[in-house]
Amino acid sequence: MHYTESSREHLWSLLGMRVLPANQVNLPAPDQRGATTNSHPKADPPSSNPQLPSVRVGQRAPGRDAVGTTVQTEKPKKCSFSGEVSLSPAQLQHAGIAKLQCPECGATWAVRIRGDTVLFPSHPPRTTRMTQDISRWIKQEGGWTLYKKGE
Repeated sequence: MHYTESSREHLWSLLGMRVLPANQVNLPAPDQRGATTNSHPKADPPSSNPQLPSVRVGQRAPGRDAVGTTVQTEKPKKCSFSGEVSLSPAQLQHAGIAKLQCPECGATWAVRIRGDTVLFPSHPPRTTRMTQDISRWIKQEGGWTLYKKGE
């Protein structure tokens, strides 16, 4: 079998081995009968190979560990505004709009009506920007005011 330099380098790259410079490689020499001997090319130790990772499987990578106790501030799960509001079911029905904007966080929710009572539901605080493109009831200094989209 006859190996050329390019085929040897191609084979080594397919096997994931690094290619040695031509002057460091000991190719098998043919003997008197035309056969090759069983000598193997010598390879440099893998310590200077920049392509292979130096971390062994199962070994922990170097890094900083947290020291002491860490205090994580927890976001509130519910907004403080909920419960009965000073609107009547007749006002909501006459306006045709049953959405209210929370005066605390700005979240917009549909109200719940129980008998003659209008309830604003318990809700998580708003985390995104408030939208202005829907009609809703807004609490102002004088009470609840109807805001209609486009006005």
